[in-house]
Amino acid sequence: MVRTLSIAFAIIAPAVAAFAADVRWEPSGGTLGIGQNSSIELVFDDCEPIAPVTLPTVPDASFGRPSQSSQTSIVNFKMSRRTVLSYPVLPIRKGRMTIPAFEVETDSGKLPVKSVAYEVGDARVGRSNLSIESIAGSQLTTDSSTVWAGQVFSLKYDLLIVRRFNPTGVANLDWTAPPGLVTEPWGEPLNISAVVENEPRVGVEYRTRSYAREPGTLTIPSASQMINLEVGSSAFGLFQRPNIEQYLITSSRATLNVRPLPSPAPADFMKAVGEFQLTSTVVPQAAAVGEPVTWTLKLDGTGNWPEGLALPAREVSKDFQVIRPQVNRTTKEGTLFEGSVTEDVVLVPTKPGTYTLGPVSYSFFNPKEGRYQSITTDTVTVIVRPAVAAGAQTPDTSVFSFTPADPVQKTPAPTQPGRLPLDPLEGAATAMLPSAGVPVGWLLAPAIPLLLAWFVFALRRARTTDPLRPQREAHARMHGIIAAVKAASTPAESAAALRAWQNIAVDIFGRKRAAPSPSEFMFAASQFLSPAAAENWRTLWIEAEAAIYGKSVGLPPDWTLRASVASRMLRLPGFSPVSALRPANLWPAAAFAVLFVLPPDAGAADPRVAYESGEFATAEREWRKQVAAEPLNWKAHNNLGIALAQQDRWSEAAGHWAAAFAQNPSDHATRFQFELGVARAEFTSPELSKFAEGRGATWLARRASPAQWQALLGVASLLAAGAGVLYLWDRYAGRRRWRFYVAAALLATGVAAAATSTGALHTWGPLVDPDIALVWTPTELHSIPTEAGEQQTQPLGAGTLARIDREFFGWVQLAFPDGQTGWVRRETVVAFYR
Repeated sequence: MVRTLSIAFAIIAPAVAAFAADVRWEPSGGTLGIGQNSSIELVFDDCEPIAPVTLPTVPDASFGRPSQSSQTSIVNFKMSRRTVLSYPVLPIRKGRMTIPAFEVETDSGKLPVKSVAYEVGDARVGRSNLSIESIAGSQLTTDSSTVWAGQVFSLKYDLLIVRRFNPTGVANLDWTAPPGLVTEPWGEPLNISAVVENEPRVGVEYRTRSYAREPGTLTIPSASQMINLEVGSSAFGLFQRPNIEQYLITSSRATLNVRPLPSPAPADFMKAVGEFQLTSTVVPQAAAVGEPVTWTLKLDGTGNWPEGLALPAREVSKDFQVIRPQVNRTTKEGTLFEGSVTEDVVLVPTKPGTYTLGPVSYSFFNPKEGRYQSITTDTVTVIVRPAVAAGAQTPDTSVFSFTPADPVQKTPAPTQPGRLPLDPLEGAATAMLPSAGVPVGWLLAPAIPLLLAWFVFALRRARTTDPLRPQREAHARMHGIIAAVKAASTPAESAAALRAWQNIAVDIFGRKRAAPSPSEFMFAASQFLSPAAAENWRTLWIEAEAAIYGKSVGLPPDWTLRASVASRMLRLPGFSPVSALRPANLWPAAAFAVLFVLPPDAGAADPRVAYESGEFATAEREWRKQVAAEPLNWKAHNNLGIALAQQDRWSEAAGHWAAAFAQNPSDHATRFQFELGVARAEFTSPELSKFAEGRGATWLARRASPAQWQALLGVASLLAAGAGVLYLWDRYAGRRRWRFYVAAALLATGVAAAATSTGALHTWGPLVDPDIALVWTPTELHSIPTEAGEQQTQPLGAGTLARIDREFFGWVQLAFPDGQTGWVRRETVVAFYR
């Protein structure tokens, strides 16, 4: 009988469990607060999900990633289990929020989830009846409601919270500048306090500056911040824990009336709006024929510098030979609207006489006075004497005096000639690549470091050859392209963004054809997803094709939300480090190490022949090929700079000489060419200028390259480790005086080497980064890698140092220390190591 009952129970129990399985929302109704982070639960009774749950589209709210918990209980010999998915939900619109009915895959089969509805009203703080609007509020204001086009104005954001709710955290400010508004980065938040309706409040204040490019009415969008409020406490035995609730605070909008500049504008008006000063300097004011005279013009002040403000043209007599001016643009650190532009013109007189330089006028619009103003420099008189004949003496009695008793009359020392580029270097030489991670000096240690390095090379090759790497990289780009679809404002922009989404989707699931059919696409997606999830992707694909190619079919309003959810739910297999141990990945690393120490190909064409024949363009082309093939060939960088300098392309030459100097600063030729390039380039870079001077800490730092200093740091670590080994040996094996002294010497040497190399690497600063690059010519920073279409651009001055994040069809994405990124053409930058 017992055996019979057991068999019956085994047959009936699963059927009863399947019958009792249920999935539902808890709570099944009620109210939610707008802008308040709440939690609702999807409860699985006597079942559990076997695939990621795909929620239906809810346009009035955003759902976060759920947390999962499970529990099993036995009551009266009856076992029950429950799985709960807790979803954070943030309602974004008042009214009725409905979650439609849907189905989920469980271990008891496909089960329905009934529709639920919630009423979204004003958020209430804690258990009180106070609305969040009465507890916290923010506003966005300008210092004036009416400005001129191009006028710099202040933009302020204030957030105030009632003090008694003890705000424990404020997230970063979320705000996007509208098109046509040029804005500096927001400053650091300032703590503020105030009394509102007889109740003290605390908060933060952000400030920035902006200007509008075009006249008209401009609406400045609202800003938002997440805040945490303490709404009471919970007791746990002898301890209490504060209860924290999170709310989204959205500020008011600001409206700005942008007035057009008065018409007509002066003939010499060059779009400058603000307050400016113009100075003119001539040195020397007396010279002989053939001696250079430098005329410097400088414009500085506060205004719309991002518009590319320039200096006016100058007139000079035909009796002067004019050397191309050097232009230096600088902007005050951390600002966009305070800067200067300086232009040095070198004049070489060819005839004696008296000449006048100037005056120079510059017109700008002063927004404070509401009118155009003109600045005029003073006129400077330059006296040019006849040239002194060779060997003739022209003593200046006001400076030198001689008496008959003087046995010898001393003449001034001859003037050194100006610098010219040196001859090209022979052969090729490969420099060490600096590393931002473990110092390359560890490669000098025997056995274990060598094996570790070998494994690193194999691991990098395994990552490169991993068949799923393109899918994972495409998946990482999916979020950005969905945001572009959402932000598209015209059918053309939407179609372009949707085509990009389709390309990325095809890359994720394996590219078989450039334009697969929906069925082919679903078959590819089913290799990574469940049938239900693959069907969701197929639906998104069909809707995207209808929106792109349909004449009147638009994109469903919830398409971007469903696409985001589908992308987040996609889980691609991760990379396995064990794959680095495969022979296919180990032996190529060894081959790379062998190739690394082999000398360069001696049979390559030598561009020195073309250079010595005066064919500088041909020599440039050949050396540029060498630099592209061997970025760490510092001799190729040096020689390419020489060929460019012979064509009067000094700024680009200075970039390649700087790269050669960073790779091998101890070579006399690279130091000479680098100092010449910094002096002749049409830009100024503080980082490069200090190394060209070679004073103070830079004198020591430029004794070796960043990679060599890193190698020394690795050696210092090995010396310190050796000292520790000797010390332990002395302690465990019996004390010997010589072991102690040797350990102390090794430790002292290691500490000194580590301190020296660390200081040198700090002096090298951004040039240690293996992805660092120099912008050698003024250009524009683009939001996307194309010059087509309307997009946000910012001027980028020559001499800027930035990291190369990635490349795309002739464009490179630069990353700056403040987190700003942007795209420029590849030919406008010189990469130092890549």
